[in-house]
Amino acid sequence: MSEKEKLMPYQQRFPDGFITNKFLEKPKTKGGIIYSAIDNESITIHGDVFVPTWNTTDHLHFACQKCKSVADVLRVELADNYSSDARYALFFYLGCRRCGATGQRKIYLDRRAKACVFQHTYDESKIYLYEKEDQPYSIIACVEKRLVKGETQKQEKG
Repeated sequence: MSEKEKLMPYQQRFPDGFITNKFLEKPKTKGGIIYSAIDNESITIHGDVFVPTWNTTDHLHFACQKCKSVADVLRVELADNYSSDARYALFFYLGCRRCGATGQRKIYLDRRAKACVFQHTYDESKIYLYEKEDQPYSIIACVEKRLVKGETQKQEKG
């Protein structure tokens, strides 16, 4: 089986040859679709959760909440009439490279009050919790424990 025919964990081949989340030959952009690596007729996205990851540059990505593996961005879509409260929303449709989980994350693009309601973030060994205001209502200090590679692998096997 060639590398191109090998399926990712978030894909499934059926007896009739149909593949869910089938890759396009070339990613497309059209209308509200900013980017799509998968065929429009085969999209199957479930409700699994993906958490944002970032570094000290401007790079952002997502990891699977279940297994913590990096996710593939399968599609990015812009909704320009999402709701009465938030008209513009950007959707990321994701697939886990390791366990096959699929899900979405979205960001509202409108300037609006309470933009961070019930959000949380992590920075500099602190967790910041937001409620109704633009500033965090609670800050939790974290104690970091780093595991060496052998310990991490031992825990995953156990």
